[in-house]
Parts: sequence; C-alpha cells; structure tokens
Amino acid sequence: MPQVLHRYVVAFLFLIFLFAPYFVTRVQAQSHPDKKATKIFRQAEAAYQINHYLRAEFYLTKVLKRDTGFVKAYFLQGDIFASRQQFDKAISSYRQALSFDSVSWPVIYFVLAGWEYKTGDYTASLRDVQRFMKLNNEHSVRYQKAEKLLKKAVFATYAVAHPEKTSLTKLNSGINSPANEYINFVDEEQKQLIFTRKVMAYIQGKPVYKEHFYRTLRNDGRWQPPKKMLFSWDSTLNMGGMSLSADGRAMYFTGCYWPHSFGSCDIYVSRKLGKHWQFPKHLNGNVNTSGWDSQAVISSDKKRLFFASKRSGGLGGSDIWMCARQTNGRWGKAVNLGDSVNTPGNEMAPFLFADGRTLYFSSDGQTGLGGYDLYVSREDS
Repeated sequence: MPQVLHRYVVAFLFLIFLFAPYFVTRVQAQSHPDKKATKIFRQAEAAYQINHYLRAEFYLTKVLKRDTGFVKAYFLQGDIFASRQQFDKAISSYRQALSFDSVSWPVIYFVLAGWEYKTGDYTASLRDVQRFMKLNNEHSVRYQKAEKLLKKAVFATYAVAHPEKTSLTKLNSGINSPANEYINFVDEEQKQLIFTRKVMAYIQGKPVYKEHFYRTLRNDGRWQPPKKMLFSWDSTLNMGGMSLSADGRAMYFTGCYWPHSFGSCDIYVSRKLGKHWQFPKHLNGNVNTSGWDSQAVISSDKKRLFFASKRSGGLGGSDIWMCARQTNGRWGKAVNLGDSVNTPGNEMAPFLFADGRTLYFSSDGQTGLGGYDLYVSREDS
C-alpha cells in the first residue's frame, strides 16, 4: 500500500476501532499520467498533515477536477470528512475510490463497515464486514475483530427490523434545559428526582464547567420545577453522579479533583443529620484508587455499593465493580462483576433496582446499536 494511504487508514482504524498496530495490505500500484494532478495532491497531503483541512480540500477539488480517477484523493477526502465526524460524506468518498478498484484495498471494507455501523446503516455494515472477511485470513487478528463487528451488525439489523414496543416520555421543560442533564436518581416511590446539571461558571474570571445537583418532586403526576441543592461545604468543588440510600439519609456522589483525593475522580458519601448534609467523607482505598472511580449506587439494604471504575484488573475501559460492607462497617475489597456485564469497552452509570438483584447500566462494548446503549442484568438466585 502506498505510504500516504497506509497512514490515513491507520489513523482512523486507531481512532474508531482502537485497533493497533495496523497491518500492511497488498495494493496494486496506480499510475497517473497527469503529473500536475500528482503535484497538487502532494500539496493536499502536506496541508492535511498539519491539520489545514480546508486548504487540503481546496487542493483535492483541483486534483479530482483534473483526474476523476485519482483514487488516493478520494481516500484523503474521506479521511478529512471522518475527522469532522461527517461519516456519511466519508463513506461516499471511500465508495467513490472503490468504484475504480474494489479488490486491492480489502481493509477499506472494514473501515466502511465500522462507519456504517456508527451511522446506523446496519445493513450496509453487515454487507461490508462480510465482504472484508471473505478477502482475509480467518486466523488473523483483524479477522477476529471483524467477527465481533459482524455479531453487532447482525444483532442491530434484526433489532431494527423487529423493534420492541416501548413508550418514551420526555420530561417537562422545567427539568430539561439547554444545558446537559444526566445521571438521575429516582426514589422507590418515583416521587423524587435528583439529577446533575452541567453549567458554565466563572472562577477567577475564567469560564469553566461546573456540575450541580438539582432536586424536583412529583405532585399530581407532574414534576415540579427543580431547585438547586445547596450545601454549606460546596463552594468551588466539582461533583456529580449522585444516588441516595433508600431512607434518603446517605448521599453517594463523585467528586473530581478534590483536595487529598486518590485519583482524578473519587467517590464520597455525605450523611444527613436533621435537615443538613454533613461534610463528605472520602471512601476507603477499596472503593477509591489512583484511577477514575465514579457513579456509585447503594443497594436498598445498604450492604453493597456498585460503581464504575477504570482501575487496573478490569476487562478494559470502564468496568462496573461492587464492594460489600463488612461487619465493621467498612467497605471490603472491590469485585469486578465479570464478563457477563463488563467488556473490553466501557460500562457506566449502574442503577440497582429496589429488589437488589436487577442492575441497569450503559455500555458501548456490549452487542447493541452502537455507542452507549442501555442494558439490564439480573443476579442469579
């Protein structure tokens, strides 16, 4: 494969699939009698290498005007679109390149299948990953990666063709706003909702994003306008991802870059005495590590704590872990929930139902429709 094409494909395989290292694919050399087009393409390549995409596009337009069969120009054009997350346009450019030679670049079908899966074109993704697999050695690492993508594409194609009957209701505008709202907590009676809102704030004259907790009550079937929860100890501290114990007296949440923390984000607990929330307590080293620990949820009996973590010893990315409370009241060693829940991708936002055996979570590694989907796992009795 020519060096230029090799580099472009490597970059996007890494960014999109996190595959590495890349392999060398056989390619038939292409001759371009139009030396002017080749010279202009080199200018486009140079602009691309320093992230001057508009300039690169300008040169590519000139290249393709002179030579509509300049395959590498279509690939570079597609990579520029992909760098902007414009995958539909990237797919179109790659397909234009393949219209001139559909055999010499089998890896391109893999890249296309990934982009098509990402954009929700599951039928095309299924077709292209199968085409890629026909052209590659079934014992290779890349073939094994393709098998995983094939499984996802098959599932997604079936799921879209056979949708489940689900009714979704968007909460009223008092809760939803132009800002980001996420990681909510609903009590067992579904009368109280607490969520995190990410807003722009100014600290020492500099714009920064801050997360705050908001609380709303449900009266006569309608959620009331939310109110920001105020804490005597919350000044410039950043916190989010909160859940309450069943009795509403213990609040577990994530604090990021707090003084004396173990890692970037750690888990804290604040207890309510009377009407006031006490200063948070940093949970012990079995819960918190030097990595990222976040999004804790406490079981209704207060005996188990589930949370997301990027600590070592997991299956990859962010996994869901559990700590059991010991007889002395401290949290025991964290246990990974295993491959029935966790994947080499990311699992986040655990939510434990009141029965203590039904766990809801999000994942981008499980077989689904792409990105983060919601899943449910039930503990064996």
